[in-house]
Amino acid sequence: MGEEIIEILKEDIQNKFGKEIRYGKDCNELSEVILVNTKRQVSTSTLKRFFGIIDSPFKPSRYTLDTLAIFLGFNDWHAYLNCFDETKHHSHQPTTWELLKKRVQLVTDNSLRSLKLKTGYHHPDNFLFRDFLKKRIDSFVEAPETATMLVAPDGYGKSSCLIKLVENYFCAPDSPYKNDIVCLIDGGIFFSLYSSNSLIELLHQFVEFDVQKSLGHYFSQNPQQLQGRIWIIIDDVDEIFFEKEKYYQLAENLMRLILYNRENNWYKLILTCRPENLDIFNHLIQKHPLFKSCWFGVNFGGDKMIESINIPLYRKKEIKSLLKSSHIQPSYDFLNFHNNGLMDMMHYPTLLTSFIGKFNDSGNLSEIELLNRFVSKKLFTYPLREEKLQLVENFINLCNSGLNSVSVRKDDLLDNKELMGAYRELISQGIIYEYIIPEGFWDQHIYVRFSQNMVLEFILINKWMKNRKPDLTLLQEINEFYSSNTQLQCRLMQLFVKFLFHEKNYELIKQLHTRMETSIDFPYQSSRQLPACITSMAAEIRRLVRNDKQAQKTLIPWFAQSKLGQLLYFQETFDMDDLMEYSDENLEVYLKHTGTSSARAFVYYLRFMQGLFALDENKCLTEYKNTQQLDCSDFEVPLFAGYYFAVRVLYQSIFEDKTDPAILDEVLSYSNRLLNQEVSSLSSFPQFEISVVYRYDLCDKFDEVLQLVRFIEDHYDLNPANSNCFTQLYQLCHARALLHTGEEEKALHIYKNMDPIRFPFHMKNYLQLNADLIRADFLFYRKKTKKLRKLVEEMKSLSTILKFDYFYKRAELIEQKISAAPDLRHQD
Repeated sequence: MGEEIIEILKEDIQNKFGKEIRYGKDCNELSEVILVNTKRQVSTSTLKRFFGIIDSPFKPSRYTLDTLAIFLGFNDWHAYLNCFDETKHHSHQPTTWELLKKRVQLVTDNSLRSLKLKTGYHHPDNFLFRDFLKKRIDSFVEAPETATMLVAPDGYGKSSCLIKLVENYFCAPDSPYKNDIVCLIDGGIFFSLYSSNSLIELLHQFVEFDVQKSLGHYFSQNPQQLQGRIWIIIDDVDEIFFEKEKYYQLAENLMRLILYNRENNWYKLILTCRPENLDIFNHLIQKHPLFKSCWFGVNFGGDKMIESINIPLYRKKEIKSLLKSSHIQPSYDFLNFHNNGLMDMMHYPTLLTSFIGKFNDSGNLSEIELLNRFVSKKLFTYPLREEKLQLVENFINLCNSGLNSVSVRKDDLLDNKELMGAYRELISQGIIYEYIIPEGFWDQHIYVRFSQNMVLEFILINKWMKNRKPDLTLLQEINEFYSSNTQLQCRLMQLFVKFLFHEKNYELIKQLHTRMETSIDFPYQSSRQLPACITSMAAEIRRLVRNDKQAQKTLIPWFAQSKLGQLLYFQETFDMDDLMEYSDENLEVYLKHTGTSSARAFVYYLRFMQGLFALDENKCLTEYKNTQQLDCSDFEVPLFAGYYFAVRVLYQSIFEDKTDPAILDEVLSYSNRLLNQEVSSLSSFPQFEISVVYRYDLCDKFDEVLQLVRFIEDHYDLNPANSNCFTQLYQLCHARALLHTGEEEKALHIYKNMDPIRFPFHMKNYLQLNADLIRADFLFYRKKTKKLRKLVEEMKSLSTILKFDYFYKRAELIEQKISAAPDLRHQD
């Protein structure tokens, strides 16, 4: 009996047992586990002698060897030995497939254990078997190509993808490919696996390819032995060898394996790799063009390293699922409403993982905290800490703090070759990437840039704020420095504001608005007339205020008193989604410091909508009566006339179940006045008229909608604004009116040709609920019951978060409508 086989047997048993056998108590525990698994007894003293804990000559009996082999999943000791018998590739044993499968399973088990430790895979529900992976592997199974590869930097979830793939497709009792042989190899421990299983020819092929000993050769000679597919899955293939020459040899062996098996549809190879280490495969493809045809879904040879990444960022559905399985409360929808910027960051797998860990510790988290945690982990940790920081400093200096460019030449960045290790580390972590730009007829240069602009911007703002106290002087310096780069200027001002909110520095935010107000010339009728950086900064403040009760109490009343604040945070940019959180006191402050008829129309409208959403008829009646006291002719800005007519149309239709025809006449009269006074023209966007269309649609007044549509089509050209979200919602209203007035074919034509609508942040959910009511009618008409029920649930969830009881009630009415329709009740 070979000592080498006995040593392998010992290691296999320890791997199956899950820990090293070092003490007598380990043998006692193992003896009990063997008894439970095999119904056969191996005494503790026998195991002590077998593992050398008792130093005495020992030759295990055949019974002991059979029992240990059965514990490992084999029929007996002879079956275990056959896994190491090279002659099995030349015999016709009926058990060859099962013997090979069981032996390889030990390698897979070891690799799974290693990958789970590496990924922190303690709670399987916290990891996703991602849809993109299912679709890709399902397509790969049927495809003629032999190999595929998942390419992404560290932190994209390559390893966890493979864990889920192996467990769900090969190891579970109901796995679709449980009869196939799968060999999972963790590239990081390849040589540990190889040294423990050196007699498995399958592993030896990666080190030294030999056609005569390959599985492809054996099964081509013995096709009757083939009982399924053979899957070779290697995680981090670029970690097996760090020396370039040996890595190249490994890639060549893989190429030979793939080319030799390219006609064997039962042989499949899956690798994972970082983008920067694809260069050797690119080189081999250039030398052997046939090699490229063997790959499924891999982008070789692109000029930009980032273009080779084929693991997508998380989708909204996946983020929601992961947060739910990680027991993050409140829900994704709630977090997305109150902290939209933070949730936008969750599409990056690394940031989502960091968020879940930090959120569970603190119960709250800001964008600044998450970015700081991410950047610190990537840049301020050893090894190579100083070198990484020096590289970033070099990058910032070369691009002039982002003013001139956000990319630099690789040769310039690596003027000191001692930084190469840190450079590779930053690329592996997905912080930076390379791309190629041709220069001249023959030359081409490699350039480097940050993978995510937000990381570079975070580093830049920290550089500006280093050893500085945030104040107006610092902000002015940043503003002036980037005056020729408006896009970056705006982004850094937004980040500056995020820092102020993070530090609760509301006084500086007030000072900032005071400074801006004195620097611009009023009157402005619309925030769209203001400089881009002011409006982008205000948009960021609207986002941040939602999740900050203290800021709401401190800043909103103050904004209501200033001209700039009124323009930026009230009127057309008012946060309609957060309407139910606005107090009457704040609206009174706004009214007190404006006092115009337009301001009164705006405030009465908001209070009316608060009453409507809360199903408070008395409040609606009060604001309806207030609105009735106003005179339409006083409104020079069409926006405010829209508020005036909205209250009148909505109150009469919803609470009085009627609509005075004179209101539509007044609307058309006001519209004609705008045209005659040249406030509006053919090329103008009919904001006022379209806003009234929305109100009539909400009240199911389809004849009035169609009359307004005809007026708009006669007097305005909407073609330039077809992609405008307000135009798209108007078209939906038009389609719904046609659906309910006997023009079903025309209605469906408009509806089916609609693109997804992206509404502005400050009224995104409010307008989405309006659009959902329209979609519900079309789904009902087309008998799409499953989609309709899902839509209703989404409406109810969103209405609950916004505290819009009116829309929740409308969703319930749709449910009742489905239940009352015999032909819809039981449909999928």
